[in-house]
Amino acid sequence: MTRFMSRKRKRQQQRCRRQIRHRHVSAHPCLDATPRCCSRCLLGDSEVTSNLISKVSHILQNHSGIGVKKLELDFLCCTDVESSYLDNWLRMAVTPGIEELILAPPSCSNAEYSFPCSVLSDGRGSSIRKLQFFHCAIRPTADLGCLITLSTLYLSDVRITGSELEIVLSSCPALEQLGMSGCKEIVRLKIPCMLKRLHSLRVFSCGMLKVVECYAPNISNFDFSGHAVQMLGLLPVKSQRISHLDGSRILRYALTKLMSIVPNVEILRLLSLPEVVSTATVRGKFLRLKHLNMSLPKNKTFDYLSLVGFLDASPSLQTFILNIVPINSSHVSVVGDSEQLTQMPERRHDNLKEFKIIGVIVLVDASGIARMKSWRLVMPSWLSGHTSWGKFHPQ
Repeated sequence: MTRFMSRKRKRQQQRCRRQIRHRHVSAHPCLDATPRCCSRCLLGDSEVTSNLISKVSHILQNHSGIGVKKLELDFLCCTDVESSYLDNWLRMAVTPGIEELILAPPSCSNAEYSFPCSVLSDGRGSSIRKLQFFHCAIRPTADLGCLITLSTLYLSDVRITGSELEIVLSSCPALEQLGMSGCKEIVRLKIPCMLKRLHSLRVFSCGMLKVVECYAPNISNFDFSGHAVQMLGLLPVKSQRISHLDGSRILRYALTKLMSIVPNVEILRLLSLPEVVSTATVRGKFLRLKHLNMSLPKNKTFDYLSLVGFLDASPSLQTFILNIVPINSSHVSVVGDSEQLTQMPERRHDNLKEFKIIGVIVLVDASGIARMKSWRLVMPSWLSGHTSWGKFHPQ
């Protein structure tokens, strides 16, 4: 195991050396000649890291800080960058007028870096429009300044609690986009109603999350990936993407709960594993849903016709796209239980303008063809089903 890790580390360092030679040579003139400061460290080698630290310190110490629009400190692959260096660089470069800050401390360091929120106080963060943090801790205190122009905030593997995030959000009245991934300390995510400009919320793989409360009045886009959580206040959402719920029960979740959580959704994207979906479980309708896109891995035993429940629950649907993601070379059967299919009533979907199944759909035998003909999807006469591979005409 140790030998494997050392070989992996060696390959990573060799790859990083090639990248750092190109990036440092191309970026250094820009640092010296224009009002922009961007540093990247892509090496774990201590000697090269030490040299780069010296160069970054030299550049920033000889720069007044005035005119810096963007500061990017990316040290994810490094191991020997002390917190004091990062603190000093931030204090030198974060001045009134800066618009974008990207901070990525070493991810493999034993000591976790804690972002000094004080560098944003006294008006120094008042011009920032975009903040991105990776692999660090954020513990906001009373000295956190008001980020009156911040429009985009992204947190990846950041240690911050739900209550601490509320403190940050209360300082960002102009926030428009909020994204977070792997923030494991957040149990309850609460978005206050004061964020009137917030229109996009993305939450991915926050392992301890149990509740999402979003009361931003103009939220329109919500992307979620993770285990099932309680969702509140998402009535304004018009576009949603959801994936990877517990046991991959996304389809069932969408037909039983989602329509009451986002009743005004117009665009819905679902990424799921194949699962049994019964039309008897449908509880209500997506009255305003116009575009439905589902991605499922290819499974030759899955009854894809069971997805007709989504068509029944979406009377205003205009676009239906089923993307069957190939895993192996086996064919996919579109038919399921013959007794169930013969009992299906005729369905009309006159609003449909686009109907696509992207993947391999074949009828496995003569009896399969007979069962297929027992199901009818009635759409406008000019519209026929389409597959990118194979043919499927549900008429």
